[in-house]
Amino acid sequence: MRDTLFAHPLEERMANILDREHIPWEYAVSFKICSKGGSKSREVDFVLLHPVYVQSVPESVEAKIYGPSLDRPVKYLEVKARMLDSDGRVNGDALKQQKELYKRGIRTLIITGSMIEFFEKNGFERKW
Repeated sequence: MRDTLFAHPLEERMANILDREHIPWEYAVSFKICSKGGSKSREVDFVLLHPVYVQSVPESVEAKIYGPSLDRPVKYLEVKARMLDSDGRVNGDALKQQKELYKRGIRTLIITGSMIEFFEKNGFERKW
């Protein structure tokens, strides 16, 4: 593993999964987002240098996957501890960032802690 300082332990675990499967990646890549109020920078946790098809995650692991369909290659990953807050509402900040990036053509897949546990046991990249 590289000498990378990760912002969260889940990000380090995701990096270990990608390294184990020999999937090249870059960490903490910033993109400029233009909006009516000016421009701002948004960071994506992982940019895969070669898009991959991701294992399908059972609904028992994650009730709903927010992001691109897993029937197509994924290149941008955003790691979140969980997608729902304590009230059961969707994490608004994560979805807002995802929508802003999508307008720029960057389709992120939000990876949660329970999904990382699944990928650690079952692998990340779909094998045909």
